[in-house]
Amino acid sequence: MRIVYGDLFTCPHDNDAICVTTNGIVRTYNSTAVMGAGIAKTFATKFPKLPKILGKKLIKYGNHAFYLDRVLNYGEEYYILSFPTKEHYRDKSSIDLITKSCYELIDIVDEYDIDNCYFPLPGCGLGGLRKDEVLPIISKILDNRFVLVLPRR
Repeated sequence: MRIVYGDLFTCPHDNDAICVTTNGIVRTYNSTAVMGAGIAKTFATKFPKLPKILGKKLIKYGNHAFYLDRVLNYGEEYYILSFPTKEHYRDKSSIDLITKSCYELIDIVDEYDIDNCYFPLPGCGLGGLRKDEVLPIISKILDNRFVLVLPRR
């Protein structure tokens, strides 16, 4: 795993992916995933189809990492993947779920032959975990195709 500083949305190039950290809750009245705060809200605002796409997958398969969409942004075509960190948006993020999601992301990156997969620090914003809790675990699982994007210092 590599670490860079910058803006998650300007990192990907063709055949790369960016990850949105998510929870497993779906609204019953319209079958959309709850993406109402933090980085998930930013993704839902930039890519309005994502809550519906993720909601359908959560209903059918449960709370897992998923390929969500392929988008054209700033002239680059790349993938959007989900990275579950908690079951319910009110919960604290789970190290166990983050670990499981890392392994699932590896499978997705392998399946789609993705060059680089950029992601925010999982579980450490609204998820309530600390960087020193999460970083040692994910860095042992994720190989050099995975790039943790931290805010500029």
